[in-house]
Amino acid sequence: MQKPVLVFACLIAGCWLTAQTCLILTITPAWGQERKSKPAGKTSKTKKAGNTSALDVKANEIQSGFIKNAEDLANDYYEAGDYDKARILLKSIQALEPEHPNLDQKLKRLDEESLISNEVDLDVNSHDGWEAAGIIVTEGKPIRIKADGSFKLAISGTLGPAGLPLGNPLEFAGDLPVGALIGVVMNSDTTPKDDKEKEKDKKKDRPFFIGEGCDYTPLRTGPLLLRINAPENKNSGKIKVQISGNLKKIKGS
Repeated sequence: MQKPVLVFACLIAGCWLTAQTCLILTITPAWGQERKSKPAGKTSKTKKAGNTSALDVKANEIQSGFIKNAEDLANDYYEAGDYDKARILLKSIQALEPEHPNLDQKLKRLDEESLISNEVDLDVNSHDGWEAAGIIVTEGKPIRIKADGSFKLAISGTLGPAGLPLGNPLEFAGDLPVGALIGVVMNSDTTPKDDKEKEKDKKKDRPFFIGEGCDYTPLRTGPLLLRINAPENKNSGKIKVQISGNLKKIKGS
């Protein structure tokens, strides 16, 4: 499907009332024409609304035809592995006919298929701090992370009653479980920002818990970093990690 068709599908989604209005305007060009002024002294008569049953039938036929074609095309995109375009078409159907049969089931299947595609495997060293996963994730598009393996945690030093200190977000994350696999999406946007935008970025800078695995929806677009949440020391061992879903591999990684 060409881009203009996809754009048309997106415009239809959530805009059916506008589409009906456009249809009426197309069928009756005189609707938008400027009325001629009446000679002075003559009373203007208000035009009565006509019977639009025939137009309603035609509008329903157009809607039904679009839904059928969109569903067939969504199935074709699904079979071809292009889940984003398939989802756009199904969402446009949902906007027109929320109770369309099996629509929710198809959308859930698309989400699951998307999460298990584009697999990337890597090892995370327990003693190296933050490591680049070699992928770019996209804001609002979920990924799935699975982790397996074991390592030896070695913490040495003198501690007080408060235990380990809270960490810098780019170092040890003191508000997440010690020894857990964690991740963070780095901010690659260098555009100058005001204080309000900087405050929003602080929330996005916070590392997130992964543990043995999770489905995570990024708050920003950028490279993903992983680490074992422990001070850099003499830990030994690696964790095997698999990442899949809406991701883009960085060339050379």
